[in-house]
Amino acid sequence: MCSKTPPFTTSYGNKAVLKNYETAFGRDSQELDILFVELSIRLLKPGGRMFIILPEGLLNLPAYRDFRDWLLGKVWLSQTISLPAGAFQPFGRSASKTCILAVIKKDATSAPPKYVFGAVANNIGYDTGKTTYKALERNDLVDILKESQEFFSGVHQIGRDGSVAAWCPQSDINTERIDAGRILSGAQNEDGCTPLGEMFDVKSDFTPLNTDSLYSYLEVPWISDIHGCIQRIDSVKGSDLTASRLRALDSGDIYLTRINPRKKRIGIVPTDAPHPVMVSGEVYTLKWKDNNHLPYESRYAIIPILRSDAITQQICNLSTGSSSSRARISVDSLKELQIPTHLLGNRHIAEEQSKNIQIATDAYWNAINSVNHVMESIL
Repeated sequence: MCSKTPPFTTSYGNKAVLKNYETAFGRDSQELDILFVELSIRLLKPGGRMFIILPEGLLNLPAYRDFRDWLLGKVWLSQTISLPAGAFQPFGRSASKTCILAVIKKDATSAPPKYVFGAVANNIGYDTGKTTYKALERNDLVDILKESQEFFSGVHQIGRDGSVAAWCPQSDINTERIDAGRILSGAQNEDGCTPLGEMFDVKSDFTPLNTDSLYSYLEVPWISDIHGCIQRIDSVKGSDLTASRLRALDSGDIYLTRINPRKKRIGIVPTDAPHPVMVSGEVYTLKWKDNNHLPYESRYAIIPILRSDAITQQICNLSTGSSSSRARISVDSLKELQIPTHLLGNRHIAEEQSKNIQIATDAYWNAINSVNHVMESIL
């Protein structure tokens, strides 16, 4: 067992040393944590176990898929536990999103573990994200350890702060992602759920900008994280925008902000908003498609469902990134989002709810503009 932790994502470029590492083959440099993992696995005996703390991005970001290919060729995945961003800030000022990875070195004479354990720990016994250590009474890692001792189906809630745990078959593990969020997502794919992609297409296409044109421009912070409504749209010349292309939203479009999903910036473009509304690539558009679960007239009923705590946690589990504030969910992961069928309600209630959401959104937008008009008339 290895107990030391290398510096996170520090690049190393001594070619005389790198030539001794498989993970550095053909490279001018390699991250020290990857080299440390390779060295640690070398030191393990066949069948030996290793627990190591790593940046979680190594387990889920596309840029590290080659590393995961190499890793799963050498070891069986046993456990992966996601830690909150800033877990090591009191002990080294690292704000990285980290995880605990447990593996077993492959042995030709033994079978792999049948299941892999995954957990997301939101409470780890002290206040995270701050440079000063402050102990807390609650530590969900204690209960996560107990949950890892015996297989169970589905997802178990742990404590009061959103920590969760689940198991998945070893056969479901692949190099696309091996983080806890992927394991939890797989455990939620049960009867009684419908993938979001069966009801909505996720649009992420861009529109090129003309420097001489005037655009209705929406910044992500102008979408409220309280209720998801748009609070401001500016008129900006293309030459004053830093981007050369943006995404276009039309009146009535459902939008979902992919970055920092805990903010719940999900809503619809008001009917009377200037259109198209141009916004950054951090915003997706959900386009309703024909399905047997949610009729077109009820399409806006998906918004409070997506903003619910349970679905928000699921989105966070599927997101990848170096910290919670920079975490993003991909188009493919969003399509896989499991929506419990009972949340869709009956068609009459869903249609009524959809109408009320549109009415409230338009009323809010009109009220905001009325306040702005009054304030501007005073100046």
